[in-house]
Amino acid sequence: MHEGHRERLRERFEKEGLLHFADHEVLELMLFYAIPRKDTNPIAHRLLDEFGSLSAVFEANISDLAKVEGVGESTAVYIKLFVDIMKKYRTEKLKKGPRIVTMRDAGEYACELLFGEKHEQVWLLCLNMKSEVIAAEKICDGTLKESPVYPRKIVSVALKHNAAKIILIHNHPGGVVKPSPEDIEATRIIIGTVRTLDMDMLDHIITSDNQFFSFAAKQFIESSMDKETAYTCQYEDGFLDEDVGHTITFNQGRKKS
Repeated sequence: MHEGHRERLRERFEKEGLLHFADHEVLELMLFYAIPRKDTNPIAHRLLDEFGSLSAVFEANISDLAKVEGVGESTAVYIKLFVDIMKKYRTEKLKKGPRIVTMRDAGEYACELLFGEKHEQVWLLCLNMKSEVIAAEKICDGTLKESPVYPRKIVSVALKHNAAKIILIHNHPGGVVKPSPEDIEATRIIIGTVRTLDMDMLDHIITSDNQFFSFAAKQFIESSMDKETAYTCQYEDGFLDEDVGHTITFNQGRKKS
């Protein structure tokens, strides 16, 4: 019966994917391949009971996962691999050179790039004259508080990739995308530096989960570009949140109501 159950679950996945799977069934199917000779259903339920949700299981530390009865260190590492593999997949996919032609494009790209990150990171997008992404490179782990450090690194990365335009991206894992005074000051310094090199800084995007803040949209970044050029800020009714700035929330690529 146990072997028959495994086969049925695998066949369901092959036919329909995970769309109609319950959370415990997702974990159960995963654990088939880490624990080949045990009933993984009780282990899946224990994981959900311990951490509260499927996403919380994936976000848990390896040491905490290993403490759950039936898991152990090897299976805990296996579980954590799934999230990191997905992050790597999404990052690699973003390196294939999409065009960034609107603020929405830039924000969605930034949200994808920093998907699932629990610590603050600073990234630089390098674009060519056609506004195609030619490189996405991490500048550092941490915040923008040490602003004098970043112009040198940003210029170095931009020149390395022969960028005509750049977009700075960083995340606020705490859930608030409003820029800090340090973010604003760092942006001011970086803009002044890159302009001396005849290079356009199109935007500075702050992300958190599936939200983003655009410095250009809030007019913290002045731009000589108009609607005939490759980069324009576009809005729709209901998109503006005056308390936070120009913040757009996305849910699977669609505007939230």
